[in-house]
Amino acid sequence: MAVHPHTGVDGEWNQIEIIALGNTLIHMMNGQVISVTIDNNPAERAYQGILSLQLEGSGQIWYRNVYVKALN
Repeated sequence: MAVHPHTGVDGEWNQIEIIALGNTLIHMMNGQVISVTIDNNPAERAYQGILSLQLEGSGQIWYRNVYVKALN
């Protein structure tokens, strides 16, 4: 298994924020927007479901302090 080297300060965590508002998803890391996805397929769109966090590719990922907050 190939693991990318940690380039941050030892003991520090990245902060990830995912905002799901209607058919738009905004992914942020450490306060910077890294992607905005708009689902323009109303036939297959899901406004509710299971929350799943995953790693794409090889390596390791650790999560802590995961919160879900409803937006009004």
